[in-house]
Amino acid sequence: MARKVLMGTTAASLLTGAGTSAPAWAQASTAYDGSYAGSVTLLQDLSTGRRQLCDVFDPNDPRRTLTVQNGAFSFLISPAFSTVVRGTVGADGSLTGSGVSSIGAITLTGKITGGAFTGEARSATCTVSVRLTKK
Repeated sequence: MARKVLMGTTAASLLTGAGTSAPAWAQASTAYDGSYAGSVTLLQDLSTGRRQLCDVFDPNDPRRTLTVQNGAFSFLISPAFSTVVRGTVGADGSLTGSGVSSIGAITLTGKITGGAFTGEARSATCTVSVRLTKK
């Protein structure tokens, strides 16, 4: 009988949230919410002379936008090819995400500090530096 009460108490606690922390989505930071724009700079091209593979990262495309909302982000890294990277934003402003483009998988890592994002995007053949400022 005591076992049933304990199980009932635990179930009731879980249903009401007593003794539990809030779900991850409820804890997401909004401190970094907003839109960021800027440029990319090619750091490494391993496409063995086929530079057009890295051209998906047009350095000055004004449509390139990083949007942060409730601890998640989407980054239109290559507007000409509709390439979007999606991921999460940590409480400290760190970003980690991935997407797929015409040149394969792309990962993005970096950090938002003082209204600016600095990071790197990598594919199998290209690495670019990403520098964006909050609009």
